[in-house]
Amino acid sequence: MELTVISPKGVVCKEESWFVQLPGAAGRFTVLHNHAPLVSVLVEGEIRYQVDVDWHSIPIKGGFVRVGHNKIEVTAELAENN
Repeated sequence: MELTVISPKGVVCKEESWFVQLPGAAGRFTVLHNHAPLVSVLVEGEIRYQVDVDWHSIPIKGGFVRVGHNKIEVTAELAENN
């Protein structure tokens, strides 16, 4: 799947990942290959994703995610330590 994370400062991440966890308003959720389409509000927390065997994380203050056709598009405000 293609994960793209965009902040007001530009593209933060554009990676191929097979496992992405997001901090949704109703709780943390996972997106895997061929996930059903969805749009969700994101709350303060961490986007976690795996590329090959390595784990990566992006702390965010909040935002939105759109999932469809094996693309995950996040628009978010980054947490202050980024």
